Amino acid sequence: VLLVSDHGEQFQDHERWTHGGTIFLEETAAIAGFWHKDITPSAWSELTTHSDLTPTMLEALGMESPAVVSGDILGEAAPDRPVFTMREVHITCPLQGVEQGDLRMLYNWDGGKRLYDTVVDPLERQNIYQSESRDVKDLWELLEPRIRAFDPLIHDCTPQWVGP
Repeated sequence: VLLVSDHGEQFQDHERWTHGGTIFLEETAAIAGFWHKDITPSAWSELTTHSDLTPTMLEALGMESPAVVSGDILGEAAPDRPVFTMREVHITCPLQGVEQGDLRMLYNWDGGKRLYDTVVDPLERQNIYQSESRDVKDLWELLEPRIRAFDPLIHDCTPQWVGP
């Protein structure tokens, strides 16, 4: 049995009531649970993504993941791997983000950028984005190719390239 949620909800956490409207943590965090009579109980609370579900399930079933399957088996992913987020709704510009280590950077295609230290500020209240920061430049290098890859697919908004 696999139980998984697609995303969370925002209940005035960032002055909004939304369902899948932002990529703040309260809307991107999700849960998953596996059950089988032969699974030893355990917990995984590290950074992960929905793409990790398929290889994890295939591993649990004793099957190999086809080459076209992305993601990592839970517990085997590199602890410093970047994890990406995207929200695209046709009435607003897309939002994309990258999280690596303790840092989470959010980018709105209208040009808005945010950076959070998820250990110091787990509720994402203090935007510490500074364009000259080495952390911002490193995260931008990870995120920019993903933004460029989606650009031709989005017809009602163009990313504002105001630099890191």
